[in-house]
Amino acid sequence: MTLPIDLVFVRHGQSEANVFQQAEKRDSTAAPPIGYYDRHDWQFRLSDAGREQARRAGAFFDGGLAMNFDAGYVSPFIRTRETAALLGGPSFGWLIDDRLKERDWGYYGAVPANERAELFPHSDKLRELSPWYAQMDGGESLASGVFGRFRDFLGTLHRDRSDERVIVVTHGEFMWTARFVLEHMLPEEWEALDADRGQRIRNCTVLSYTRRNPATGELTPRLGWRKISYTDLPDQSPNEGQWELIQEKRFFSGQILGEMAAEVAPLY
Repeated sequence: MTLPIDLVFVRHGQSEANVFQQAEKRDSTAAPPIGYYDRHDWQFRLSDAGREQARRAGAFFDGGLAMNFDAGYVSPFIRTRETAALLGGPSFGWLIDDRLKERDWGYYGAVPANERAELFPHSDKLRELSPWYAQMDGGESLASGVFGRFRDFLGTLHRDRSDERVIVVTHGEFMWTARFVLEHMLPEEWEALDADRGQRIRNCTVLSYTRRNPATGELTPRLGWRKISYTDLPDQSPNEGQWELIQEKRFFSGQILGEMAAEVAPLY
């Protein structure tokens, strides 16, 4: 058994929650739409702009999804289901998989932004210290909860989707975790990428991995290449939307591990 030949992730289109979150960033006292805090995160719909993004992303796959993929998976959240429906059209079939859901932000994500500093000062500090390991109050961290779900999903693909082409409609944090795992990153490498505005995972970003050498067409045992495509603004895609070789798993000598440790100043 092997992994799929092609494994493609698509982030959902702009959601109603995204619209308000952007308004909060501009003005922390912005008023939410009526009923916003009476609805769980999984129930938010796409915005009008999000639906248009999803349709445009569908056109990105020349010939449609049925011509490009053997199987499709989608998060159970409404915004991802709606994205998948518009992305693949009325006939393409999807498997709903709860492991693909959004990161659980717990109580931290359930209160207005202007109240978080007072209610959850320790969570804010943890996010500042290490966004990869930080766990929000009542929620999950990327390093534990989302990482575990992704690894379990990867095992399913290895078992059930060998040598197939698979598309997954999911969430930005899940895709960032996929990058950590599939690109064999260290925490500090991941956090540097997370802080790089040129590496953002925008709404309807397409994150593609392949086992097929883009230059020669040769099929290899591992997902060795990755590209990121912005379906709304292709010319702004990282690395111009071209394939990049992924580093292989690395082994570190004791000397190198010691040098890594020495980069952190001791407290005593």
